[in-house]
Amino acid sequence: MTFSWQQFLTVAESLRCHATDPLHEAKTRAAVSRAYYAAFGSARAFFESIGEYVSRRNGDDHVALANDLSGTKERRRQEIGKKLNVLREERRSADYRNPLPIRVIEFSAVSSQAKRIIDLVDEIRAASSAGSS
Repeated sequence: MTFSWQQFLTVAESLRCHATDPLHEAKTRAAVSRAYYAAFGSARAFFESIGEYVSRRNGDDHVALANDLSGTKERRRQEIGKKLNVLREERRSADYRNPLPIRVIEFSAVSSQAKRIIDLVDEIRAASSAGSS
């Protein structure tokens, strides 16, 4: 069975907690990372499945996929690429920066960006399915 990358967004949202939670920062860092991987994994899997992206199966995929999509002429693909770049930087901050930048603590913005990427992928999937019927 193929893994559904969107499940990582559900995991991310389940980590959401109140600022007074003693694990708030740890949960926020983990949530940001999972939200990014939900969006990235969904996009990479879809564009691979339609032959528009060939994965390198290493860390280079993060930049390569976003840049490939940003460089297309199609608006939704460009938006996905740009948003992936932004989210990747948020994830890197959450994984490596100490102290954590205040903008990352706003998980709702990260979650919204991840959802938007997944929605755009779903729109492209639906349009390509309709075109092949």
